[in-house]
Amino acid sequence: MSEPIMQKIAISNRPKVNRDSSVKAAIVPTTTTTPTTSPNELEKKTVRISSEAIAYYAQLKNTNKVTLDGMLEAIAIYSKQHPEVEQELIAIGKQVLKTRQESANTARATTMYEKYRQA
Repeated sequence: MSEPIMQKIAISNRPKVNRDSSVKAAIVPTTTTTPTTSPNELEKKTVRISSEAIAYYAQLKNTNKVTLDGMLEAIAIYSKQHPEVEQELIAIGKQVLKTRQESANTARATTMYEKYRQA
């Protein structure tokens, strides 16, 4: 492109676009199951995940344009359709929870020991 056209584009007075961020697009699953909530009935929840999982989901988002909440819904839909996979996911989830609880208990015990040792 020639330089004068680029300058014209750069200084042109384009109208400001006002985007309504309250409206969210939703992809309807192609399976025969229907979601229990409509796209307008979405809830915000806080999810705590490990840094390893954050890195994994960041990679998915960058390479496949899939967000964490999209993946969680996809996992829910897929696991409902495949009970054997659901059982495997539940077993992994229980192991993750157990590991986190053990880690939290160790950290709490260490903190209490340090606190009362000084007293």
